[in-house]
Amino acid sequence: MPDFDSDLADGHRAEALVLSLIQKKYPKAYRVEGEFKQYDIFVPENGFRIEVKHDRYAPANGRIAVEVMYDGKQSGVYTTTAHRWVFVVGKRSYWIDPSKLCIAIQGKSIIPTSGNSGVVLLELSKVPWESTIQLDEGKG
Repeated sequence: MPDFDSDLADGHRAEALVLSLIQKKYPKAYRVEGEFKQYDIFVPENGFRIEVKHDRYAPANGRIAVEVMYDGKQSGVYTTTAHRWVFVVGKRSYWIDPSKLCIAIQGKSIIPTSGNSGVVLLELSKVPWESTIQLDEGKG
């Protein structure tokens, strides 16, 4: 079972892969450092804010976990200020406007997780992705 440190390291690798992809078109894009909760990547050229999610289980089960609650309050996709959410699943990135993600999770059951948090599981094939892009594992 993965621990917090390995999850954090995997998340940072996913952010680096997505950032390297974005920097091909927007070279000034950068990763927001520290314990910043609103988004992971900022693109100064267009003002875009991007949240990156890594889901280690999705390649095996075909589902992504979307955070909707933390400490008993709405969080995640419901409170994001990011313009796009990017889910890194295996060697692919899945891009979506968070408002469309909110629509996709409507009516779905919230699954409790540790720390009084909750997620909604969505099947990858049923989410209205804006795009899916192969990631270059040699970067980041």
